[in-house]
Amino acid sequence: MLGLTGCRSDSGFGPDLSAAEADELKTETLATQERVVKVAMDELGGIDRRNGRTVVAVRCSDLADRRYVSLEVRGSFVVENHRVPEVAAAVTRTWRKEGWDVEPFDGFGLVFRTEPLHGIRRNGSASLQDLRDDPSGLATGVGVVVGTGCFAIPDSLVESGWPRGSDP
Repeated sequence: MLGLTGCRSDSGFGPDLSAAEADELKTETLATQERVVKVAMDELGGIDRRNGRTVVAVRCSDLADRRYVSLEVRGSFVVENHRVPEVAAAVTRTWRKEGWDVEPFDGFGLVFRTEPLHGIRRNGSASLQDLRDDPSGLATGVGVVVGTGCFAIPDSLVESGWPRGSDP
């Protein structure tokens, strides 16, 4: 019997991944989030808040089996001496240099997409806001979320509480 991974499942919630593929996707999602923050900070000189650098699995739908999840990683950084429009322009430029599709949304927010891995695209968003309480009086906070589309993980990963306790 030939087992295929990365295929569309009958449920329509996403492809079935093997444990190894799911772990690789988790590692790449975290690496993407770290790269997204790093290249933007390198361009602007920011302060990494390193909060939330944990990959979490989110159930795709209340209607979906527990095996159907998407991954999410959050983080943030602060850029001093720059206002939101300057930071948004610089982040957009920097992410486009990386080859990511970047589009503005909802005022001062950005969304981006990367190439798929095992048929799952990693997407992200950045929300930007002026930090009026910052001692410099001129700073922008950037919250970054990187996530994936839905996919199915093996029952063994569901039972283990994946990805908890297995972050790189």
